[in-house]
Amino acid sequence: MKNNLIEHKYAQALKMLCLLVCLSSLSFSCKKSIDSNESHAANFIKKFGDKSEERIAGIVKTDNGSLLLIGMNGLDRLSCIEIDLFGNIVQRHEYPLKSQIVPIVRRMPNGRIWVSNLIGTDFVVLSNRGELIEQGEFAPYQIDATRYSPVCSGSDNQFHISYSSAIFWPFTNTTQFVSMDQHGQIQNEFTLQDSFFQGNVRMAHVYEASTASFKIIGSISLGLSRLFGKEELKIFIATVPRDGGIPTYSILDTAENTEYDYMNAYALTNDGGVACVSSNQLYYATDYYDNALSEMEVFKFDINQNLDWKAELDIGALRVSPTGMVSLDNGNLLVFGHCSTADAGSAFKPFMAVLDESGNLIQHRIYAELRNSYFTDVKGLPDGGYVFSGFTGVFGNGKDKSDGFVLRTTASGDYHP
Repeated sequence: MKNNLIEHKYAQALKMLCLLVCLSSLSFSCKKSIDSNESHAANFIKKFGDKSEERIAGIVKTDNGSLLLIGMNGLDRLSCIEIDLFGNIVQRHEYPLKSQIVPIVRRMPNGRIWVSNLIGTDFVVLSNRGELIEQGEFAPYQIDATRYSPVCSGSDNQFHISYSSAIFWPFTNTTQFVSMDQHGQIQNEFTLQDSFFQGNVRMAHVYEASTASFKIIGSISLGLSRLFGKEELKIFIATVPRDGGIPTYSILDTAENTEYDYMNAYALTNDGGVACVSSNQLYYATDYYDNALSEMEVFKFDINQNLDWKAELDIGALRVSPTGMVSLDNGNLLVFGHCSTADAGSAFKPFMAVLDESGNLIQHRIYAELRNSYFTDVKGLPDGGYVFSGFTGVFGNGKDKSDGFVLRTTASGDYHP
């Protein structure tokens, strides 16, 4: 009788143990399913297009881990959309502008955000969450044509902008460097003496500054080409003394099959150097994309401006136009832009390409499904994935409309529609 009782209790205990194991297994299975769904939902494309001409120009990571999408809503309103990493809108701000702006977005050393105008002298300073702090102009006079790029680094702890005034196109008339404090107040202005260079400086980007000199990278015009009578452009890199001394520089003979090397974008590298991407294009001022060729070249310079390596990129496109480059936390470089392929004629499709620290192509992808779409910025994520911003005509209701979008991908570039 006693043995039967023990066996009965043992059997009950065994059933309870089995039940607990089953529940544990069920709980684990459910958690695994939830994680899978969250992972699926984390990689997406989402549009922001309730009004015409919605365009996102840049992405800034906020201090609380969210993303701030900065662009234009219409022709005269600056748009700041804060989203979480699942693409949900946290908050949104809009600010009226004095004139149409083509935004360039940079995060400043103190966490504030600088938004400047590619085709004018307007600027806006925002907080890390998109609140308006400052608004103004960096030059008190009218410039006929400007193309400039701000940079936030520098041992002099100031904020620098370079711009070129092309009064007599295609040759640059003057190139200026403007130094500002972090409130956008002009501290000083420096005129680059183009006569020091064997050619006309077409565009010079300040990428590093000290109290003694500027480090610049850009494009230089060597006159009219023997081919087609168009402008012969080359990439150059230089150190320019602030005391007016003679710069040290080198002009890169980068093209192997064309005389038109335009420096499309640059990025500071983790070792203190700089990299740039060039499109070997037949350069026409009003016909930029249609004359782009199928190849790109990336150049990496060390901290002393010596060439580390050159890499040719062929992603299988008919024509390719790189529009941006970023340095990722792991030291890799990501190039993005738009291109055309044989299966879609002249329709624009965005692309991305990742290079390692030695210039080897790790991966590339053309997003053929996003026709007539443009990438404008990208941020790397801790899991190895990416968040791209851009704008497209795919979602709009007509040719006069566009939608901003944000695309989050895996490390291999995949996402879920």
